[in-house]
Amino acid sequence: MITKRIVVKNLMRRARHWMPLLGALTLALAVFTMPTAAQGSKLADGPPPPEGVAAPASSASPDGGATPASPSGNSSDSASDAASGRAPGPGFVPAPANEPEPVTPPAPTWDPLHATKSVEVGTFYLKKGDYDAAIDRFQEAARLQPGLAKPYLLLGEAYEKKGDPGSAVTAYRTYLKLYRTAPDRSRILERIAHLESKSKHDAAPPGTG
Repeated sequence: MITKRIVVKNLMRRARHWMPLLGALTLALAVFTMPTAAQGSKLADGPPPPEGVAAPASSASPDGGATPASPSGNSSDSASDAASGRAPGPGFVPAPANEPEPVTPPAPTWDPLHATKSVEVGTFYLKKGDYDAAIDRFQEAARLQPGLAKPYLLLGEAYEKKGDPGSAVTAYRTYLKLYRTAPDRSRILERIAHLESKSKHDAAPPGTG
C-alpha cells in the first residue's frame, strides 16, 4: 500500500510539470493555423473584377463539367430563327441542297438480227394493208440498226400508201442518202418528184390550179 501511494504521488508531480508545456504547445498551434486558413479562403475567392466589368456567369453544367460553346455560335440561333420564321443571322450558313444527278440517255441498241426480223414483220403488215403496224416495225428496224437503208425505202412506201406524201418524201430522201449507189435511184427520184408535185397541188387553194 505504501509503495502504491508513492508511485501515484510521483505521477502527479510529473503531470504538474508537463501541463504548462502542453498548454503552450496547443496555443501556439492554434495561432499558427488561423492565418493559413484565412489565406486559403482568400485565394479561393479570387481577385474582384475591375470596375465597370460584370463578372462572367458560370457555365458549369449540372454534372460539374463546363459546357463547351458552339464553334460557329449560330446552331441554336438558326434553329430558333427557323422555328419562329425570322431571317437567319449574319453568321448563318445554309446547308447545301441535294442536287439531282444528271441523267445520261441510254445508248442506242445495236441489234442487226432483230432489225432484220422487224423488216420482215413490217413487210408482212405492209402487204396486208396494216400501214400503221408496218411503219412501227420499219422505224424499229432503223433504230436497232442505224445506217440501214432498206427500212427507209419501205417506210416511204408505207407512208405513200397511207396517204402521207410529206413523210414518204422524207423517208425516200433518207434512203437515197444512206444508199448512194442504189440501183433503183432513178425510180425513187421520180416518186419523190411526183409526191412533191402532188403535195403542192393538194396544198393549193381551190380555183388556182
